[in-house]
Amino acid sequence: MTDVIPAQRFVGSSVPRSEDQRILTGAGSYVDDIQLPDMLHAVFVRSTVAHALITRVDAHDARALPGVVAVYTGPELQTLLAPGAPPPTMMPGMPSPAFTILATVKVRLVGDPIALVVAETKYLAEDGAELVEVDYEELAPVASSADALDPASTPIFADAGSNVLVDSRTKSYGDVDAVFASADHRVSVSLGQHRHQNVPMECRGSVSSFDPSTGTLTVHASNQGVHLAKMVLSVQLGLPAESVHVLCGDIGGSFGLKISASREDIACAAASRALGRQEKWIEDRREHLMASGHAREETMVAEAAASADGDILAMKVAMTVDTGAYPGMGAMISGLIESMLPGPYKVGALEFTFTATVTNKATYVAYRGPWAAEVFTRERLFDVVAHQLGIEPLELRLRNVATRGEAPLAMVTGRSLAGVTTRESLERMAEIIDLPAFRVRQAAARADGRYLGLGVASFIEAAPGPRTEGGGGGIMGPEQVRMRLEPDGIVSVFTSQMPHGQGHETTFAQIAADEVGVPFEQVRVVVGDTETVPMGFGTGGSRAATMAGGATLHTARSLRERILDCRVAECNDAMAR
Repeated sequence: MTDVIPAQRFVGSSVPRSEDQRILTGAGSYVDDIQLPDMLHAVFVRSTVAHALITRVDAHDARALPGVVAVYTGPELQTLLAPGAPPPTMMPGMPSPAFTILATVKVRLVGDPIALVVAETKYLAEDGAELVEVDYEELAPVASSADALDPASTPIFADAGSNVLVDSRTKSYGDVDAVFASADHRVSVSLGQHRHQNVPMECRGSVSSFDPSTGTLTVHASNQGVHLAKMVLSVQLGLPAESVHVLCGDIGGSFGLKISASREDIACAAASRALGRQEKWIEDRREHLMASGHAREETMVAEAAASADGDILAMKVAMTVDTGAYPGMGAMISGLIESMLPGPYKVGALEFTFTATVTNKATYVAYRGPWAAEVFTRERLFDVVAHQLGIEPLELRLRNVATRGEAPLAMVTGRSLAGVTTRESLERMAEIIDLPAFRVRQAAARADGRYLGLGVASFIEAAPGPRTEGGGGGIMGPEQVRMRLEPDGIVSVFTSQMPHGQGHETTFAQIAADEVGVPFEQVRVVVGDTETVPMGFGTGGSRAATMAGGATLHTARSLRERILDCRVAECNDAMAR
C-alpha cells in the first residue's frame, strides 16, 4: 500500500519570506534607484518662517545659473494645473480651506514649498534654490490648539475666518446628563498625546515622465496606494484617469505617511509635463522632518460617572486635534474614535465632543493606528476611577467588561461586541502574573525605593471594521484580488495592496498556495502598477491580512475550481475520442 503524503500547509508555517532575497541582498528597487534618460532633478525652495505673507519672490539669479532649466513660483506653477481643481486633502465632506500647491500669498509652516527649481543635476538644483530670494511680512504664529482656539489669533486661512476647523461638534448616546446627575461618583482627567513623526528610512520622492505624443503621464512613486495617487494626479493636472500611470517598486517604510500623492509630487508632475522631460524629486531628511507630516498631538478631557461599587455608567470625552497647517486626516479621524470609545465594556451612555484646529505645523497624517486615542483615553480614565474608588484596576475592568454571548451584544455606539473575549483575556492575564502575589512584591519593592508597575489595557481593533450589508464600494470598498494561472504553472496574484515592510508578498503567497494547491514558490504576487492591479485604496487601516487576505483566499478557491473544471472537461473530451 502506497503512503499518501499530506499536502503541505503554508499558512501558519515558517517559510522564507518571498521578498527577503531581493531586499536583503541589495537587489531591491526604490524610487531613487529609478534612472531615466535625460532626467532632470527638482528641489523645492521652502519657507524659513512659520507664518507670514509673501511680499517678494525673486528667481532671476536662479534662472540665470547654468544648468538650471526652470524655476516655478507658486503663481506660475498654478497655471500648469487644472483650473478649479480642489485642494488635495483627505477630508471628504469636511470644511476645506483654499490653498495652492506651492505657497503663493502666504506661508503656513516652516518648510512650506514656495518655488520649484529644476536643473540638470541635483547639485545644480540645490545651488539654484539657494539663489531664490524670498521676502516675508511675518505674522504671529499659531503654535498650539490653545492658540488656535483664541479668537484673537491670526487666521491661517483667511477664507476660514478662524483657526477652528471643526467647532465643538457633539454627539450623545443614551441619556448622559441624567446618568451623570444620579451617579455616586464623577471622575475627570485631562490627557494629551504629544506630536509624533513617522520617519521611515526612505523619505518621500517621485519620478515623473510625460509623453506628449500619447498624452500619458507616468509616475514612479513611493506611496501606499497607486490608485489613490493616480486619482489625485489626474484631478490636479486635468488629465483623463486612463492617461495617468503610477508605478511603485520597493518602499523603505511609510507608517501611514505616504498615502496618495503629495503637493510636491503634483508640482513635479506638472513641471515634467510643461518641460517635456523626465524629472526626479527625492526629499532629504531635513525637508522630511520639517514638512512631510506629523501625527497625534491630541488632547482629551474625559469624565466618568461611576457607582459606589465601580460600575462605569457613562463617559464624556471632549477631544481636540491639532491638524497642522494644511487640513488632512486630523479633521476626519473623530468618527472612528467616537464609535470605539466604550471598547469592550458595558458603558451605558456616552457623550463625545470633537474640535479640530489649524496651526502653523506640518499636516496631521496617519501613523500606526491614529484612532487608538480612544484606548489611551478610556483605559487611563478607568485607572483614575479605580484609584479614586480604592478598587484594584483589574477588578474594575472585570466588573465592567462585556461577557461573550451575554447582553449587551453591542457598544452603546452600535459597534458589535459579538464574540469579544476580553473577559477571558483579563482573567488569564491575572492568573499568569498571579496578581495578589505581584501586589505584595510591588509593596515590598516600594519600601526599598524601587518601583514596579503594572499596566492594564484592553481594546478592540477598529480597522478595517466588520463588513456591513450594503457597504460602500469604490476605492474604500471591499478589497479586490485577481488571480491567473500562467502557462508555466505560476499562479499570479494581483492586489492593490502596496507592501512597505509588512511582508505582503509572503502572506498572500501562503494563502494562495494553500488554496490552489501549489508550492509556495510557485506563487507570484504583483503589486504597484495601476495598469495591472485592481482598483483599491492600497495599504492602510489594517486592510491587508483581513480584507486582502480574505479576497486572496476566496479568489484562490475560485481559481482552483476553474482549474478542476477545465481538467474534467479535458478528461471528458479525451474519453469521448
